Amino acid sequence: MDVQRTNRKNEVRTKKSLNELYTLDVYHTKKALLPDLAEMRAQLAKNTNQRLRELEAAGLDFYAYDKVADYLRTHRPEADKVRFSQSKNYLSGKESESALKAEISVLQAFLTSESSTVSGQKRIEARRIETFGNWKPKGARANFKGIDLSREASTKQFYRFLNSQTFKNLRKVFSSEQIFRAYKEGSVDGSRNQRKIQKAMQDYVESSEVKSIKGLFEKVNANPIPNSSNIG
Repeated sequence: MDVQRTNRKNEVRTKKSLNELYTLDVYHTKKALLPDLAEMRAQLAKNTNQRLRELEAAGLDFYAYDKVADYLRTHRPEADKVRFSQSKNYLSGKESESALKAEISVLQAFLTSESSTVSGQKRIEARRIETFGNWKPKGARANFKGIDLSREASTKQFYRFLNSQTFKNLRKVFSSEQIFRAYKEGSVDGSRNQRKIQKAMQDYVESSEVKSIKGLFEKVNANPIPNSSNIG
């Protein structure tokens, strides 16, 4: 019993120390020595790399993963994987203090994000599927029939589409309802492949054609939209 109690105390102490590590504001604490900052960054990098591997293994390499991938493409382009250096000697040099603090902040932001864990991503996915299972635009009339996008919403392609420049450009011309109906009902070369549909939409919105809902639906071989509310 004493051993079990000791192990539980150690586990609680470890979780507490990790939480402190993940949330410590290195910009507004007493001046830290460079070796301390380097050790802190190395520990955060180790924990981050572990989560990155777990997300990759689960096929969930987006949300918080995407953000650190973008960061590493700029700050560590020589890396052949989406990984941070775990060396305590990394970022040693003239501007090491500011560089260490900046990277610590990036690591902390990842580790405190819900989408940095497999379980967190699954919770987010469940909420996304629920939201798009019967999607309706804001201000829709009472008898508006919702659009079932639950199948599409269960994929990372759909998430990336919603955050893409293509979707932003489409929204300058069309309502969310029009875009989602075209996306839901469309096909390219007889396939419901989301990447192909997104590419067709991208080609259309970037073309010099005069934009129309009919043109968008024809581009993705979807049936004409019935009584579009043009809301959303």
